[in-house]
Amino acid sequence: MPGQLPEKVETANDQPKLDSNTETQTPSSTPSGAAVESDSVTASSPDRQPWPDVSPLSPQWTALKKQVLQHCRATSAKTVFGKAAKSGELYRWGLSMADNQPGDDDLSIDFFSRVACDAAVGGHRFADIDLNRMLADINQLATERGNELRQATIMTMVAAALPGLLRHLDESRWWDLLGTIQGYREHWDRQNTTHPASAIAVAEIGLTLSILLQPLPSCRRMLDAAIAWISDWSREPETCIRIALEHPGELRLQVASILRCQAWLDHLAETTASKKKRLLKQIQRIQKTLDEIGKELTFWMLALTRGDGTAGFSRGGRASQKADLGSSGLLKSATEMKPELFAPALNSLLGRPSTKRRLSWISEFPEPLMHHEGAKLACMLPEWDSRRGRVLVNYKDEDFQIELSTGKSALISGNLECEVIVDGRANLPTGNWELTCEYTDDDVHYLEFEQPYENGFSVQRQVGLIRDDRCFFIADAVIQEDYLSDASKAQKKIEYYARFPVFDGIECVADSELNETFLNHETSQALVLPLAADEWREARSDQKLAITNEGNLLLSDHGTGQLFSPLWIDLSRKRFKSRRTWRQLTVGEQLYVLPRSTAAAYRIQSGTSQWILYRSLHEGGPRSFFGKQMITDFFAARFHAHDQSWEQLIIVEGNEDHQ
Repeated sequence: MPGQLPEKVETANDQPKLDSNTETQTPSSTPSGAAVESDSVTASSPDRQPWPDVSPLSPQWTALKKQVLQHCRATSAKTVFGKAAKSGELYRWGLSMADNQPGDDDLSIDFFSRVACDAAVGGHRFADIDLNRMLADINQLATERGNELRQATIMTMVAAALPGLLRHLDESRWWDLLGTIQGYREHWDRQNTTHPASAIAVAEIGLTLSILLQPLPSCRRMLDAAIAWISDWSREPETCIRIALEHPGELRLQVASILRCQAWLDHLAETTASKKKRLLKQIQRIQKTLDEIGKELTFWMLALTRGDGTAGFSRGGRASQKADLGSSGLLKSATEMKPELFAPALNSLLGRPSTKRRLSWISEFPEPLMHHEGAKLACMLPEWDSRRGRVLVNYKDEDFQIELSTGKSALISGNLECEVIVDGRANLPTGNWELTCEYTDDDVHYLEFEQPYENGFSVQRQVGLIRDDRCFFIADAVIQEDYLSDASKAQKKIEYYARFPVFDGIECVADSELNETFLNHETSQALVLPLAADEWREARSDQKLAITNEGNLLLSDHGTGQLFSPLWIDLSRKRFKSRRTWRQLTVGEQLYVLPRSTAAAYRIQSGTSQWILYRSLHEGGPRSFFGKQMITDFFAARFHAHDQSWEQLIIVEGNEDHQ
């Protein structure tokens, strides 16, 4: 978390005042953290709470409980949030997918979320809960660094639970907890940061406390500040969207917060309509902008959702995110912002396709290559209404995260680690990944990136998805600056390694004779081919594809001067039983055969389908391969053997000259 750690806010002035003008303070006679004396609780009685009301320690405490609980009857979670308040699930939205933390399995999260929505916390599940430990965990969470969005969501949940906790905590511990929440909020308010956690920490916590704890002056004063903060934050929607997308693994938490804030603002609009017209107009302006931001982020949230409903770039499974997928879960609730568009898309995504008004809603969706250059996030989808596979790329900073999924399964997900060794010494990156080329049409999505390395080297990475054919390729080229002008550079020995993180539950199965590897999840989901390797495993080859002890894929390659190392992944299971082959093609220039450090071309065949890839590593030409001559940096095409014709898919730079 940026800046200084939060300090607890002094809330003692709230204790005697409430809504009176008295200045008298009655300190608690029970020390902070002391055990609450209570009657025994029978676990088999679901109507009983684990901790009955404690005896009042001061007249002000009795008055506070009465005022707050009476006030909250008109602002109950069910009244404000509707069905989503059932069992407190609206405060668990997105938590199971955030930073790979299983939110629904956390007993304390379940407890606080249920208390926040006035749901029962009796019975066996909460019979042995340790409230003192839970409060200590909240105090620690308020000062931790890292996981800021998840942290802010949990602190918001606890803030919403404060009225209900009046029934479970003694006076001292309740005030201490309120002080912790207020201190956490004020810490983020002082930061003046653009981190998306600040929107939750400052705005949503401010709205929550000011409405639910309205009898307390310190909380009541937060309302104007919270609304002003949301107004300033939403003034530049494009900036809000960019900042949100910089944290794709936690995007659901941000959408969830927007939905809850919209509900609070709707409630305020209804209760202040006849009292404060200026406030009502301000709320209406905020709602309009917030709706715009929410819809755009919902587009992205759906694009980042796998076929089983889990979130891209997360490790959590479907079983751990019931709050997101239920009838009043996050995904369903988000679609209500524009149901005629989002609802059929969500149904199709989850395997419940509907042909009703299909062309209408598809035509309103963005192009199936969604790319935000500011956030450095891309979603490459064959189609919006299909689970036929998708590729997600997050190239912020020096890391390069990639996810490949098909059907309901993520196959590869995580940071693609790359290592370049030159003449026996590690050559490290010196900058971030930058986009250098983007192309999309009905046949293909294609992105190209570059990252600088030490000693004049760079890695150029190509990522392509052939949509109808359900084929994916990724290739790295290790390039030297001024390669041809310095003869010594042509002699440098290059070793290249790339580790592809295989998703949990996916098994890599290598063929014993051929250089083929299947990615299996119950059945085979993908076929991986190292194109620069020989087809036969026993043959000598510079490029190799291996399976690590951790079950990941390791692509290794070596060469002299420069190299191009492509990987081809076939996602069409109907081709897995077809006869297939691939090979490197000869590339010539002026009757000379060019080495792999200068240019390379490959032919892939599976059944009746064939594809050609060509990559030049420096300028030159015209060059010929497989009966074709051209001047270009990169070329990809389908090849139709029956009539010897080419169907161009991608061409990057240069001009082609058919012969």
